Amino acid sequence: MAKVESTLHLAQELDIDRKHLLQRRHIIQDLAASACIRAPMSEEVTEVDEMYQNAGEKGIKHPDPNDPPRRRGNQTRGHGTWDSDRPPVLGIIGRENGQIQLEVKHNSARKDLEPTVHTRTSRWGVGAIALR
Repeated sequence: MAKVESTLHLAQELDIDRKHLLQRRHIIQDLAASACIRAPMSEEVTEVDEMYQNAGEKGIKHPDPNDPPRRRGNQTRGHGTWDSDRPPVLGIIGRENGQIQLEVKHNSARKDLEPTVHTRTSRWGVGAIALR
């Protein structure tokens, strides 16, 4: 994970099963997530969005013929999920002070994201939240 490489690439490099490595990666991500502070934002106006992080080597030159450029990753249409190794990352940022909270989620369905948004912005009340 620190090498910012895809699970598939690391599994091939380590000569182990991709699914086994993905399970281990999820355990590490869960432990890291549990150590994060998740207090409500201190700002009245916040912005929320999700993104999907692909691991890989985009933009890095590949002079070594034994290390070819990665193929364009994840051609699957639609949103990524935890199980597809392209999990959504929910970001909440304060408009005035720039305070930011990021959280990796299992999928991007509204029913999974909305409780986190309410918890992180609960200091200002549910009426201040406009979700699309």
